[in-house]
Amino acid sequence: AIAGVWFRPARPSRSARPEEWPDALHVALLRNLGGPQHVEGYLWPYASLCRSCAAATAAPALWREVDLGVGRGGGLRAAAALSAADLLGLLRRHGRGVVERLFLNGLQVVDDGVVRGIAELFADGPLRVLDVGNCCQVTGAALPSLGRVATLQELGAACNTTLEDRHIAVLCERCPGLVRLDVRFCEWLADASVLTRRRGAWAALQLDGCFRLEASQLLRSAPPSAAAPLAGVWSGLVELSLDGEDLDAEELALLATTFPRLQRLAVSFARELDAGALHELASLKKK
Repeated sequence: AIAGVWFRPARPSRSARPEEWPDALHVALLRNLGGPQHVEGYLWPYASLCRSCAAATAAPALWREVDLGVGRGGGLRAAAALSAADLLGLLRRHGRGVVERLFLNGLQVVDDGVVRGIAELFADGPLRVLDVGNCCQVTGAALPSLGRVATLQELGAACNTTLEDRHIAVLCERCPGLVRLDVRFCEWLADASVLTRRRGAWAALQLDGCFRLEASQLLRSAPPSAAAPLAGVWSGLVELSLDGEDLDAEELALLATTFPRLQRLAVSFARELDAGALHELASLKKK
């Protein structure tokens, strides 16, 4: 009872939103904040404001990019209290046919069910970028389901301890539009050929921390010829990170010729990097 008035909803709802409350409920709640003199100047405008704010927050322009992740400086404290059902419900209400970029990095509630739900929800687009890296409940086996998202171009799956070569192979087969992949510290990846099969497709590959991955396979995979220096397997690659622990000086020198359009490069543990390899890398800016 509020101010002597009882409200009994027509049907119980534990998640009724303020914009769904009747005006009488708002008036009763706010009656204790002021006397009758505030009705015209405060109470009625308040009721209208709730409805206007609800409409504004549902505007498609505000949902094109959703960042609930904890690893990019984004995310909300309230996101930690979301359940998997809450997250999918939120995307169904406001994101269907709207969200283009979705960042869930490090959000622990994200599991295989959420990944498959996202795949179903955005099967017809327009989702282009998805980051589910550092989500410890997501397994590698769930990621190929994202092949249903016809518009997917960029995927973040860093630190997935169950991601294997076979999962990447299926994902690449099902996602022909995928051009950016972040699988840093996915330690069970070993066969680089699953990446080399997509001639000219990749724009960015983040492979740092994949210490089992045979990086030499990437460097020796049909490098461009002198006659056509930009026609190789990696002709479109502009961003690359690698674990260079097992690369020798000769292989490090191949970076510039194998990836002629590189703009950003990170090679960790490059113990064999010498002056000759650095000279070759310096030539990238001229290509």
